Amino acid sequence: MRFIVQPTRAFPSDAGPRAALLVPDRWDDHHYKTSFDLWIRRGPSTLPVEIGRVKIALLDQEPGPSPLPTGIYEGGLPRRLGNWVSLGQDDLYYERIKDLGPAMCREILNGLNDLALNLGVFATARWTSAVRQSLLRSVADYTVVGQFNRIAAGGRRLADYRFDYHPPQTDPSLPARGPLEFEVTPESTPPTNIHVLIGRNGEGKTTLLHSLAQAAVNHGGLLEATAGRIVHLPTEFGEPQTFANVLLVSSSAFDTYTGVRPPSPTTRYRHVGITPGSKADEFIDSLESIMTSGRYERWLEALERLNSDRHFQTAVLDDCEVVFGERPGHSALYTGSGRLWRDVFMDLSSGHAIVLLTLTGLVDLVAERTLVLLDEPEAHLHPPLLSAFIRALSDLLTDRNGVAVTATHSPVVLQEVPKTCVYKITRNGQHIRARRPRYETYGENVGVLTHEIFGLEVMRSGFYAEVERAVHEFGDYEEVINHFSGQLGDEARGLVRILLADREGGEL
Repeated sequence: MRFIVQPTRAFPSDAGPRAALLVPDRWDDHHYKTSFDLWIRRGPSTLPVEIGRVKIALLDQEPGPSPLPTGIYEGGLPRRLGNWVSLGQDDLYYERIKDLGPAMCREILNGLNDLALNLGVFATARWTSAVRQSLLRSVADYTVVGQFNRIAAGGRRLADYRFDYHPPQTDPSLPARGPLEFEVTPESTPPTNIHVLIGRNGEGKTTLLHSLAQAAVNHGGLLEATAGRIVHLPTEFGEPQTFANVLLVSSSAFDTYTGVRPPSPTTRYRHVGITPGSKADEFIDSLESIMTSGRYERWLEALERLNSDRHFQTAVLDDCEVVFGERPGHSALYTGSGRLWRDVFMDLSSGHAIVLLTLTGLVDLVAERTLVLLDEPEAHLHPPLLSAFIRALSDLLTDRNGVAVTATHSPVVLQEVPKTCVYKITRNGQHIRARRPRYETYGENVGVLTHEIFGLEVMRSGFYAEVERAVHEFGDYEEVINHFSGQLGDEARGLVRILLADREGGEL
């Protein structure tokens, strides 16, 4: 196969002979220019198809322009210049190459001396400056050795995984606590990539999530007495494996997570935070990383899930092109109309800024087997925006095969996940109990879910108490509706059905 390095950033569109075409990108990583877009022509007189972003470097490459010359090379990159290595920046890059067929897949990856295919080379190359600073800037070592290598060898892009969390036994005199069970099944409907801990305030949701965060980065077991432990379980597709990343998503209520101890070197630990003075910098850093690793389309898809919010549509989505430019002394990112992205971000409301920062950070960082932990995402978001955010998060995690665990007291979050992904958290003294809801939660009525989670606490307030009295008095759905002259909303009607079911089951 021919490998053609183009002189300029002009995407190929003409038919031609079988070839791999490399289109240079001028973006640099810490002054290393290594980025290319790979296009493939599969046979004589066929049109090129886009594969994705790849970074190419010499093992001894110095900062500066790419040393890869423009030209046509037979069989691979020009060895006379030194030892070339390459790395795709996305799982879809390897999936698209795999779809070309086993023979062509090997031909392309060997011609580029791909590190995911050649793990022996990767073991030493990953410590060189160009590979560490540029090729691995947006990709975890774990992802290369795990997911990328699996796809390059002809395996599945997404793989099932399971893990149990055994909370700490704080009081030996209490009954032993059973584990919380989590399972991710790729491409399932409904998705199983978001798991929810829900309950009243003060029931221990945040404490449980904090312990889970500490246990996730505690491979040595030294903190098991206070953090508990995570047990990774085998599936029909392979042996158990640990998390690739642990990401803590914070709002102002997430300050307790700063106490998580430094992680094991095998787990990447990041805090996607809302901290005064740094959030704009964090957003721009994540957006730069997304652009240089070729994930713009994935970022755009995540944001477009929020198009139901009119203000977000106007402020962000109507002008969400990202253009590289220059300002005095440094590079900058502009919208299609010429506004600085930093200014766009700074002009957003707090809720919209949190959503944009969080989704941008997650598009940048989430890979297969990433654990994302969120505490009360509803704190700054109105219900429609919260629902859209959870759906965007679910789509991203499903596509990347990550998993999120979120602590919440919002039934709106509960509506977006099946009950097999929900634990209802209750506390009795120091004993925290986790159990599945009785009813299916995905797409269920908010009133039904509110009663299921908060029970008698809700029943003592507002219209709930009036509906409960009517159910006790009449005991029949139509009679209760008639008692209120038919003036009951959907939530109240759903509550009547639940209370009648509880009454028939002897619980009311």
